[in-house]
Amino acid sequence: LISDLLDVQKIESGKIPFNFKDLRLDAFLKGYRKELEKFEKDNNAIIAILCPDNLPVIKADEDKIKQVLMNLVGNALKFSQPNPRVVIKVGNERDYIQVDVKDNGIGIAKKDLPKLFQKFYQIDSQSNRKTGGTGLGLAICKHIIETHGGEIGVRSDVGKGSTFSFTL
Repeated sequence: LISDLLDVQKIESGKIPFNFKDLRLDAFLKGYRKELEKFEKDNNAIIAILCPDNLPVIKADEDKIKQVLMNLVGNALKFSQPNPRVVIKVGNERDYIQVDVKDNGIGIAKKDLPKLFQKFYQIDSQSNRKTGGTGLGLAICKHIIETHGGEIGVRSDVGKGSTFSFTL
């Protein structure tokens, strides 16, 4: 909570530091796979990464991209209980790389989608009351992705899961 609040304060003051360097997302995800194993074990989950080899080098802040993925995967696991299944799929489009984080969770009503990336917004549902949260994670993700020149969005159907996508 404190970390999220500090990130929001830095965002609002324009003082959140970014360290852009060359990044191969395929190599990054291979290293990130080890961290995901703990999520799998702790949540009795299956997390798959579908990523082509030899993605182009991009300019990105590795720590910030990891923060976005941790948030999206964490949310996917939180709202996909029991037996969560999460797929991280990476595609190389002409001018950008797209990352999808798809879950088999409860889904999100269409009326809630436009507000989802606003600060402190939380869907009022029984599942959300059980899992908690600050309503800051997706707003922080949005800022990080937009600072990278990308976009972030969501597609979802109630009862069928959600897919959060971002471009770099």
